[in-house]
Amino acid sequence: MKKIIFNLLMKALNKETLTNEECSLLSQCGYYDNRVITTLAYKELEEYRVKNAIIMAAGLGSRMLPLTLTTPKPLVTVNGVSFIETIIEHLLKIDIKEIYIVRGHLKDKFDALLDKYPFIKFIDNDLYNKENNISSMIKAIEYIGNTYICEADLFITGDHVFQKYQYECNYLGTKVEATDDWCFDIGKNNRAVQYRKGGSNCVQAFGVSYWDKKTGNKLKTLLKKMYEKEENKQEFWEMCVFEKYKSQFDIKIRLIDKSEIVEIDTLEELAAIDKSYKN
Repeated sequence: MKKIIFNLLMKALNKETLTNEECSLLSQCGYYDNRVITTLAYKELEEYRVKNAIIMAAGLGSRMLPLTLTTPKPLVTVNGVSFIETIIEHLLKIDIKEIYIVRGHLKDKFDALLDKYPFIKFIDNDLYNKENNISSMIKAIEYIGNTYICEADLFITGDHVFQKYQYECNYLGTKVEATDDWCFDIGKNNRAVQYRKGGSNCVQAFGVSYWDKKTGNKLKTLLKKMYEKEENKQEFWEMCVFEKYKSQFDIKIRLIDKSEIVEIDTLEELAAIDKSYKN
């Protein structure tokens, strides 16, 4: 399926208006009949359907101490809803129930999620306090393929963060004038050309990415290779893609509006949104 056809089908699925020419093009392919997406189209789209999600939830959440001494940051609530619940609920909106949560710090606290979401599966990473998050990716590596990989401390408010169908690998970001967080320079065709900590006139990186089967298999191979070296065990897993083996990857930056994800990194930021945390 060519990208132009895929994009037109996404417009149709999102109930956006198609021109007569666009309708005609889809009809010629057998994908559109009387402005209704055909069974054939859904069959062809199956290759691009997101199959599962890996949520990275093992870390300490040190910037939110002392709150995270007793509660893992993903389980911290904001006006009654935890970070990780906003992620799970938005995944459910696109029919993803194969969800793997990599847990470490206070891992047993996550069991409470099973009351509401009995289908989720836990992966334990007992190295979370000795190694960086590359160890969490190694623990979940067998599940990568048509997969969303998502940090667990994102408070998601918008419906465009996750999409049911994805044409190619991508990493989520938003354009900013300046940031002290991880960011990208963006090149031709919205490709990531540099990944660094802090910058101006750049794309701030959100911790959400999509990996199709082919590129996911490459990621598996190179992550394992990278992890074999002791010094790499203190790296973020993204360094595999954007630094160590960047010549072997061609990753699109998928731009979304900053309002789709509320960033809450400190207790002060949390208290500014949820007054119950004010002293």
